[in-house]
Amino acid sequence: MMLAFCAGGTGGHIYPALAVAQSLPEAQVLFVGSDQRLEAQLVQAHGHAFYGFPIRRGHPGSWVSACGPVMRLFQEKKVTALLCFGGYVCLAAFIAAHMLDIPVILHEQNKVLGRFNRALAPWARRLCLSFPDTRGAERLMHQTVTGCPVRLTESAVLQSPSSDEAWMSALDASQPLLLIMGGSQGAAFFNASVEWLLKNSAAFAGQILLITGQGEWPAFAGGQAQGTQVFCVSQGVLRIVAVPYVHAMENLLTRCRMFVARAGASTLAEMALYGIPGLVVPYPYATNFHQDANARHYQAGGSIAVLPQKGLLPDMLWKQLGQLWQDSEKLKGMASAMRSMACPDAAQRVLECFRSVGIHGINAQ
Repeated sequence: MMLAFCAGGTGGHIYPALAVAQSLPEAQVLFVGSDQRLEAQLVQAHGHAFYGFPIRRGHPGSWVSACGPVMRLFQEKKVTALLCFGGYVCLAAFIAAHMLDIPVILHEQNKVLGRFNRALAPWARRLCLSFPDTRGAERLMHQTVTGCPVRLTESAVLQSPSSDEAWMSALDASQPLLLIMGGSQGAAFFNASVEWLLKNSAAFAGQILLITGQGEWPAFAGGQAQGTQVFCVSQGVLRIVAVPYVHAMENLLTRCRMFVARAGASTLAEMALYGIPGLVVPYPYATNFHQDANARHYQAGGSIAVLPQKGLLPDMLWKQLGQLWQDSEKLKGMASAMRSMACPDAAQRVLECFRSVGIHGINAQ
């Protein structure tokens, strides 16, 4: 039994795939993807076999030319089934599997069906959804709501680097923590808002950990962070710790009182698992406004507050945050609502979909 996984481009696609793979023996798992995207780093760091191909964004010819090599890989490794988590990198793997009559299951993380999942779903054996009533999937009969898989623990292969130790030692463990993050690639909007706070420290009282994203790190705080692993400033009752990336997220999330982030589905699912309430600013340029749809779902459940980015200035953001941060009773209620929206068994539900279409022999750990 060999299962192939395909997920690429961003952590929002890759981490749910890793969550499912985490529950399987390594000998039963291989990943395919682009040799120059984030999956090439993350998958191998988590101890799984990864096969990269020259698949490039905006170059459809590379998607087609990769089909032959992927087919040969699937034949060589005797792949039994393929699980795709969205993104353009999945096209070559999907076509290769289809040509070899290998069953394919798709997973959609967002509340709006992605472009490639929308195109490929009619030919898949099963479509797994993170949300009920996913827009674009209404007429597809072979759908199953599984939730969005979240890694319950960090891979034993992935060791916490010194950068994680640096931010852990920089935080005051006795103080509640506000986490601000922009996803795997960071968010210039949040970074700029924290930079504004550095100059207007009276606007917020509390301890903040900002994850800038690797690409945004050199320019953060006017370049003061460049060449370091952690940036730390204390100004009276305000303490700001900034890092480019956090590897062992479970070490961080157990400390958080509240989060601020975009409205990516895997981010929200992870926060739900830990029962962390938040304030989200959906990415305004997300395809088909899928982050707005994700946010509305959680907002309707009473677990998050939502602010649109259009017209939102840093002082307005910090005013809203300050009011929510000080309202302990409201945060407590939001945390309870967030926890009730979690799907801790989402990975097992996805694996059950293989069994439901006649694929047996999957040995979940």
